[in-house]
Amino acid sequence: MTCSQIPMPAGLQKTCGANFEKVKNVFIVDNVTFDSVVKVQSQAEWIKAIREDLTIWGGRVLNSYETTTDDANTVTFDSTRKRDVTRPIPSGLFYFDTNFCDTKELLKTLKNVSRTVVFELNNGSLHMTMGIDGKIKGFAGTLNAITKGIAQPSDVGNNAPVKFYGDSYNEWENGVLIPMDFSLTDLIETYSPLGLTLHSVGKYDTTEGEIAVHVDVRGQGGLEGLSVTDFEIVRSSNIDTPDITGIEIVGNGDYILTIQKGVTPVNLAVGDFVVVRVKVAVGSIVSKVSNEIYISVNE
Repeated sequence: MTCSQIPMPAGLQKTCGANFEKVKNVFIVDNVTFDSVVKVQSQAEWIKAIREDLTIWGGRVLNSYETTTDDANTVTFDSTRKRDVTRPIPSGLFYFDTNFCDTKELLKTLKNVSRTVVFELNNGSLHMTMGIDGKIKGFAGTLNAITKGIAQPSDVGNNAPVKFYGDSYNEWENGVLIPMDFSLTDLIETYSPLGLTLHSVGKYDTTEGEIAVHVDVRGQGGLEGLSVTDFEIVRSSNIDTPDITGIEIVGNGDYILTIQKGVTPVNLAVGDFVVVRVKVAVGSIVSKVSNEIYISVNE
């Protein structure tokens, strides 16, 4: 319901039915913008972002949350009149219902990083913002996942807190509430790729050009059957055409990767680094994806 930019007086609409409800879920979104309300209401648009673009993380639902926005700063003049002189930008603290492995993903990723967030309310509607170009997106801000380490005995559901600090008050003034015919939470749980855990075992061998790695299905066990095309280099230092040129399957989730550089492949040298992950896909549709690991070549 794009009723955010209506100046007063502009009449009344008693049957609008767009009331604020409690937040059910928070979706962390990376660079996703919709051209219209119709696009936001399209399952196909969200499914593409979830399993092809890998730009949406949904967790499950919130256990609880706190609105941490400061109160407006009120000043009193000599005349005793009062005025609010600030409009604090909204912020919040969210406690996700998530498991240990997925919580580690949050802690490793959300270290005061810039992302946008979309709020799903209890009635299924989405709270987003509309820019001056008419495009609809999440609210921009900084996200920081924190942990107290030791589980809280009296409130174990609140051990995955994520802080959100909004970037712009104007985005909230231009908020839109969009009714949905489907649950975005259910859609994300259905179409999100299976999460894997990837870690290296030992160091990169500059003589052989190899490094041992291990792949688990999160919370289960070793993942068998991966091929060289299921591993990808996400980014690297300033080296020419880094590539995973070979793989040895050891078993029980253990693999030995050959990582090289150059058009005529040679082994990495001291000072080089690559960032590797597992991404299992058929065409553009991703079915499994892992965390990223940093492989640095040292003396």
